Amino acid sequence: MILSTDERVLEYARFSGGVDRSELARELDLPQPTVVSSVRRLLAAGRLLAVDAEQGRAARGPGRHVLRASGPKPLLGLVGWRGGQVRATLYDTDQQPVAATQREAPAPRSGAEGLVGIIEELVAQAARRPDAALHTVVVSVPAPFLRGKGAPREHSTLRDLPRGFHVTNAEDFDGYLAGRFGLTVITENDANLAALGEQYARTERIDNAIYLTVGDDGIGSAVIANGRLARGAHGYGGEIAHLQLDRNGPLCHCGGRGCLWMRVRELTRPGSAAVEADPTNLSALARLSDGRDPGAQRVLADIGRMLGRPLGHLSTFLDPEVIIVEATLGAAVDHIIGGIAETFAVEAPPVIARNVRLERSSLGNTAEVRGAFEIAREAVRRG
Repeated sequence: MILSTDERVLEYARFSGGVDRSELARELDLPQPTVVSSVRRLLAAGRLLAVDAEQGRAARGPGRHVLRASGPKPLLGLVGWRGGQVRATLYDTDQQPVAATQREAPAPRSGAEGLVGIIEELVAQAARRPDAALHTVVVSVPAPFLRGKGAPREHSTLRDLPRGFHVTNAEDFDGYLAGRFGLTVITENDANLAALGEQYARTERIDNAIYLTVGDDGIGSAVIANGRLARGAHGYGGEIAHLQLDRNGPLCHCGGRGCLWMRVRELTRPGSAAVEADPTNLSALARLSDGRDPGAQRVLADIGRMLGRPLGHLSTFLDPEVIIVEATLGAAVDHIIGGIAETFAVEAPPVIARNVRLERSSLGNTAEVRGAFEIAREAVRRG
């Protein structure tokens, strides 16, 4: 869909707590005079409001003014999976939560229909706020996912499936849910969202990066190349978890054998790491590590060493500025980063090993939220 300049400006402002003309020109790649003219028209039509940047009310007199969309305050809904639960949260344009609901994850093969109930709750919560309106819902999927086609189906007959999202229905989630609720619905991989959040949160934006999540729901990864998410032709771009390490290894839920994720699961099974609960419970390892348990710290470092080799190879192809590791495991993630660094230094060419930074995420749990707002603006950035 081709948007006019005024529509692009308005849509960008809609998901911002306040934006100035310089940001609009930069983010929409428009000449400054074009933006100034568009803003003038939108202000005259009452579709944009100039507000005081400090006090958030209508601008009067001198001072720094920012622009906001007029009308009811836009709300963004974010739906995501964590540990067998699905959680839906409403956020205002300052990216602050205003309401949330949580329930058991829908049946694995329920498809888009399985999300209807929790989105209905989001719609009901938004309706209780007469000064606001739900505009967009972002569905954050902890699995490879291609818009319009769903998640991979190869694992549909396997037992011991991951606790997170593993819907096998091939369908257009966005189209079905958008038609059902009259909203914009965007389905995106959770690591991709977090990577976008990191990219746009920084003062000096990163254009080439690898983003890595390691947690109870699996290993997620995303690639930013030349300033854009590299989703690939089939939605599998950057899926490091499913690189094959052993062709005769255990069958993975992706349909392959001996994937990296299956090797990590073997490391964290009870008995191998003194974890007595869920075999993929990295949070338990993190707690033991925080208590200075040397065995847990060693296993976390081993996971990092296992990740370091494919990351070294991937970095040789992509030459990223930075590899960012999600910090939801807290300080324990430093043991993973240390293990990555150890192997990365050997597996990557010296020029890559010297120049690629390894960092803990600066946003932690908020990266996915920031990314949800950025994905909502993606279409207007492209024009």
